Amino acid sequence: MKKEKQKRKKSGSFLSRHRRLAVFFAIVLPVGFLIATVGLGYLNRFRIQASKYHLKDISRIDEGCVAYDAKGQLLGQVALKDRRIITMAHIPSHLANALIATEDTRFRDHSGFDMKGIARAAVANYKAGSVVQGGSTITQQLARHAFPLGGRNIDRKLLEVFVALRIEKEFTKDEIMQNYFNRIYLGSGYWGVEAAARGYFGKATNQLNVSDSAIICALIKSPLRFSPFNDPEASLEARNRTLSRMRELGFLTDAEYQKWEGTPIEAVSGTERSERPNYLLSAIRREALSCLGQYVKLEGLKIMTTVDFDVQEAATQSLTEHLDDIENLEGYHFPKKVDFDYDADKAPDYLQGSIVVLDNDTGDIVSAVCGRDFAQSEFNRVWHARRKAGTTIAPFVYAAALEEKKITPWELILDAPFDNREVMVGGMTGILGEWGTELEKNRYEGEIPALYALVRGKNGPAVRVGQKVGVESFADFLGKAGFSEKPTGFANMYLGESMVGLLELVHGYTTFPNRGMMSGETTMITEIRDENDEVIYRRPVNRKSVRVVSEDTAEVIRASLMRVMELDPVKSRAGNLSPGHGGKAGTSYRSEDIWFVGFNDTYTWGVWLGFDEPRETRGSAFGIDYALPIWSSLSENLFADPDDRRPIDHEANGFCLLSGCEATDNCEFSAQGDFKIVLPRSAATWPPEKVCPEHTSRHQDSNNSMTQIPGLRAAPIGFSPVTPKVEIIAGGNPWGPEHLK
Repeated sequence: MKKEKQKRKKSGSFLSRHRRLAVFFAIVLPVGFLIATVGLGYLNRFRIQASKYHLKDISRIDEGCVAYDAKGQLLGQVALKDRRIITMAHIPSHLANALIATEDTRFRDHSGFDMKGIARAAVANYKAGSVVQGGSTITQQLARHAFPLGGRNIDRKLLEVFVALRIEKEFTKDEIMQNYFNRIYLGSGYWGVEAAARGYFGKATNQLNVSDSAIICALIKSPLRFSPFNDPEASLEARNRTLSRMRELGFLTDAEYQKWEGTPIEAVSGTERSERPNYLLSAIRREALSCLGQYVKLEGLKIMTTVDFDVQEAATQSLTEHLDDIENLEGYHFPKKVDFDYDADKAPDYLQGSIVVLDNDTGDIVSAVCGRDFAQSEFNRVWHARRKAGTTIAPFVYAAALEEKKITPWELILDAPFDNREVMVGGMTGILGEWGTELEKNRYEGEIPALYALVRGKNGPAVRVGQKVGVESFADFLGKAGFSEKPTGFANMYLGESMVGLLELVHGYTTFPNRGMMSGETTMITEIRDENDEVIYRRPVNRKSVRVVSEDTAEVIRASLMRVMELDPVKSRAGNLSPGHGGKAGTSYRSEDIWFVGFNDTYTWGVWLGFDEPRETRGSAFGIDYALPIWSSLSENLFADPDDRRPIDHEANGFCLLSGCEATDNCEFSAQGDFKIVLPRSAATWPPEKVCPEHTSRHQDSNNSMTQIPGLRAAPIGFSPVTPKVEIIAGGNPWGPEHLK
């Protein structure tokens, strides 16, 4: 009995002594098993979901849509994402090391998920009191950049881990890093390291130095805050933290760290950034969407254009330099670009400009500079700005009158003041001033031949010629010449008070070098290819030009505009232009819009200057002083093709601009200058009645020369030449006492 009691006692003490173990087996173990089962089932859900992603898509990265010029030179990225794919062979070791130092120090050791890294980041963040390190591996980051994994929560993180584990099994470490560098967003519209390297530093990835690489990898955490464009000081601090981390990991020696830590940031300047053809690329993108349809993805496409990159660069540089020079004139009191404090909600208020170049024969856009700084203003001033044409409209006034036989080239037109109420330009009182003549010491000259009035840029005769045509007829003529906006319907339309775009104005001017035919539709894109290099769009071959005026009329206007280039004030500002150039400066009332549009046998191009919000720049801000130098500087890049040059017409007729008679040598070499103009015989549909008498009386007082020139009618009774009270002299500085340099 005693033995049995002792056995029961021992047995009872065992149960009492192992009661917790019994509870564990009875309750905790089953519950734990249940939790583990549920947990594994929960995790298995993410494993199954992760298995549905096609890992081959990681390497299928949409490269940005690339545009090329007519010679095959790269213009840049057209798609919204600027991305350029590179291989690991183009990634320098210091860039790879900088990435490991900033994002994943155990990248070479883990299998996609790093518990040690998470623990280390947690401790570092706790000590810093903020998030200074992330726990995600490079592979995890690649997973969320490659696939839509969802929002920032625990479910997304778990799915990310399982996708990362799969990536590690499918790809090598170098392949993972290559795909990461091609996918990561690095700010300022740059996707992938190659776009960032070129955008921030103007280099290819394999040309980056250690400092550049450290900045690029620092951008990963905060592309906006650490951008060398937005905050150079913050970018410098972030770079140095990366360099310090690289030294800690043994990627840099102390000497190398000190060298690069003391190196200034060498990001491209704002001026260099603005020189890239961003306006142009935006316009190419718009045209591509028009060709293919608004809902077509452009990524991966190659666009071939008519643009000449060399001309584009020259035009951009010329516009930038000349506008900078204007802003540096003594007495210039308008806002300057250098002082503009960028604000996304504030439009630039400094002087702007635009340039467009067209091929005469095809209408192809060779160059388009649409503003000074795309980063500060994306407004496209070539395609979208509508401004007053001013006196650049005059050739169309004379062309309409000649075409409708309302005048002859030699018909005498009165050059005298107009009442402002009759013309409706400017105030309601006083006389119409000669603010648009572009000439030195302007004066009214009485009755003068029509071509002389056109060449000398006379406003009074232009209005009187326009009145012979009539507002309705002239409005129809402008529509035929490609002007889209309805004219004012008043006499001021003869002086360019109607709104035009630079592109349509230049397009209209192609009529004159093209023997009366306005060139075909103005486009840039010739061909679009897909990622397999298959042509998916090709521009129609037959783009019809439009007959605007007869060949005779076009030749008269062309010869007159070529004669404009021989005037002393024009010639002195145009430089050494080769023969065959013609053009017309223009100014709107109060000089709100300043123009020069002209041509040679191959190209027609134009320049506009002004403020986005129209404002008066004083009456002496002439096109020959400010727009012509920009226009003429492009002639070196826009030389006429020898095959396009007009053959010499040995039967050409010379006419005297002042008398309207057939010219003699005395007309060409008279005391007051060269008044001879040459037209092909085919254009002389209104032959002069007689040979011009010699200009012997020209040696007399020039103020009275008008009534002494043989062949000119006497001035009206009671009329005498008028000199404005405030003398307007082309070549002066309208913003200060100094003359243009």
